Amino acid sequence: MIRLILILLLLCLPIGATAQKIVVRSGEHGDFSRLAFSFLTPVEWKMGRVSGGYEIRLKGNGNAIDTSGIFRRISRDRIKNISVSEDKSIITLTVDCACHADAFEFRPGLLVVDIKDGLPAQNSPFETAFSADETGAAITEEMEVTIADEAVNDADETGKESELITEDVSTIDQEAEPVSLPVPAYSSSFTSGLALRPEVGSENSERITMMQSEMLRQIGRAAAQGLLEADLPEPIHEPKPTDTHESMVDPSETQQEAPKEPTAQAHINIHIENSVDREIARLLPREIDPGDGESCLGSDMVNVVEWGGEDAVWEQISQQRRKLSGEFDKVNPVAAEALAKAYIYAGFGAEALQIIDSFDVDPETALILKDIARIVDGLPPQPNGVLQGQAACDSEVALWAVLALAELSKGTDVNRPRVIATFSELPLHLRRFLGPKLAEMFLEIGDIETATAIRNAIARAPGDAGDEFRLMEAHFEQERGHLDTAEQTLEEIATDNNAVALKALIKLLESKAERKMQVSDEILATAESYLFEQRTTADGAKLLRSLTLIYAQSGNLDVALSNLRAANTNTFINEKVQLWEEVLTTATNSASDEAFLKFIFAAHKDVSKLDIPQATRQAIAKRLLDLGFSTRALDFLNAPVPPSDTDRLILARAALMDGRADQVESLLENVSGDGAINLLAQAFENLGDYENAAAAYAEISDYDSQKSAVWQAGDWQSLQQIGTEPEKSLARSMALGAKIVDADPAMSEQVLSIDASLIEESGNFRQSIEALIKDYPAPLSVDE
Repeated sequence: MIRLILILLLLCLPIGATAQKIVVRSGEHGDFSRLAFSFLTPVEWKMGRVSGGYEIRLKGNGNAIDTSGIFRRISRDRIKNISVSEDKSIITLTVDCACHADAFEFRPGLLVVDIKDGLPAQNSPFETAFSADETGAAITEEMEVTIADEAVNDADETGKESELITEDVSTIDQEAEPVSLPVPAYSSSFTSGLALRPEVGSENSERITMMQSEMLRQIGRAAAQGLLEADLPEPIHEPKPTDTHESMVDPSETQQEAPKEPTAQAHINIHIENSVDREIARLLPREIDPGDGESCLGSDMVNVVEWGGEDAVWEQISQQRRKLSGEFDKVNPVAAEALAKAYIYAGFGAEALQIIDSFDVDPETALILKDIARIVDGLPPQPNGVLQGQAACDSEVALWAVLALAELSKGTDVNRPRVIATFSELPLHLRRFLGPKLAEMFLEIGDIETATAIRNAIARAPGDAGDEFRLMEAHFEQERGHLDTAEQTLEEIATDNNAVALKALIKLLESKAERKMQVSDEILATAESYLFEQRTTADGAKLLRSLTLIYAQSGNLDVALSNLRAANTNTFINEKVQLWEEVLTTATNSASDEAFLKFIFAAHKDVSKLDIPQATRQAIAKRLLDLGFSTRALDFLNAPVPPSDTDRLILARAALMDGRADQVESLLENVSGDGAINLLAQAFENLGDYENAAAAYAEISDYDSQKSAVWQAGDWQSLQQIGTEPEKSLARSMALGAKIVDADPAMSEQVLSIDASLIEESGNFRQSIEALIKDYPAPLSVDE
């Protein structure tokens, strides 16, 4: 009964009480201002032009949107104002600048809106004007239809929509306000509902038929890129004549203009694009050529997409194997080449290499196929391979040329739009295998935009993208500054028994070491086991380096020293001195006195054999002097000849500590600064030259030390200038007493006057002594 009452009470609670607030984040990025809407759940959205700016229209959002803090991080130069309708379904951006809007979903529920300087891209979907009453408008010939690619929205983690944009098909010069109508999402066979059936004999029938044909062609193209699954009949192609051999492309052929993809006639004025097209168009700055005198390979040489069918991979391999040998078991070189290509398409690079090496494949073609096969099999590229220098080409070879690089540098000229387009058309299994490596290459040089486009080409496909993709996602989180989230993902992958666990562990430890964060015992135990297994590999060297830093940062300097000595003999670690320097700096700055001394004394012989930077040696020597070890400090300092000013200061400080005050002045000759003057003053004091010591202390405004030196010098005149009132009074009495002692014998008639003066001064002297005793009480004895 009580449970039933509680359920009824919960049902009676107002729904609004559970609503949460969405905080809009903002950021300034040079040539654009960014807004980020982190919805709690994925929402349907579209953005278009309105009077004075842009509107974002939402469907499925029931949460309040907080825009109060956006102008703390951005100015009002681009975005003048932002407002949200009462029903939380419309966000209005007031924009008054020579700029345009761009929007995309980074992941489901995270909508990013950029207001960028300059004119919008041609056919930008966000420049479509919203009508006053979008839902009540009738469909006419003068309209613009936006077909959202909702059929694959769940699979597309980027949330970007595939759009079919049709402009005015009749009276183009009339400025009619376009109307955007949402089209419901259907199953993969929804294309049948797009058939436009004009009346026979209608004057518009020919135009509508052509528009229908173009739309279906573009839908098929989107399906090939993985944006939707269209149930379209396969076209019947005439068989192409097969050459006996393929050869390298003649340089003259690269100058010929490639055949253009058929487009609709101009008078139809129809343009259809999707998210992949927008990615490529946004990155396409100019026409790129290799620029190094190399001839670009043609598409027919490297177009892996045409080497197989994603739905019949095994069937095609079987067919090519049957064709491999003919009558009298004679090998067919054309079939051998086709079989090698089929293996590459299937992702079996090693098998493709075996076929190429075993049979008489055309030598020039074999070079290309071998390079691609090694890439597909995850093997390191061959030096001076045939794909070298092709990254800037305007063909499919640009993708394979980038993948053939050991690493991508910022100065490498790459045809990024062609790389993205080629990668997006690869079969899913190749995208999932090659994509993480390709995205990592661009992330390493800071090209987030290209890496994101590659990531999106993988994420849009349904199903689990695999551990390599999760590892790449963690790298994206790191680039966005979400380090805790990235490390959590890396730790989850590292503790799984999968093929990329070691890579994830290495990245996790590198991140922890860089941030000086603690590492769990479980992860340390896992890393130690991998370290033993991988001790003779490059991955093992990376683990050893990170673990050494982590142990040093946690204060476990004994293990760190053992790892450092192991690193000295590791051929995969090139920067051994830098690793020693980092550990020495960590120990000097943060280790306890006991741990520091134990480590430094144990590592003395190792450090003496290394070319450690002098700044690190100086820091070690200073801390050793603080702890009273002057001899060991000089050993670590190993001051050069001639020593620098910093070295001289350390040498002078050690000389004072060792009782060699007479050497300090010569050591500090021509050395300026308060530190040098302070050491000189201390040396003067140790030598009994209190007047010079007091003068030196005065020069650096160390008045307490100056007064101490004045007292010891008996300079009562100076004490009257800098002392306290009791001290000044005592100084006057001491100066007067000295005058009386030195004075000539007094006449008899002056004796009484002098005695009276002495009695008065004696009283003042007594009061000064009592005041000084009060100001400077005697220290308590041990018994007390």
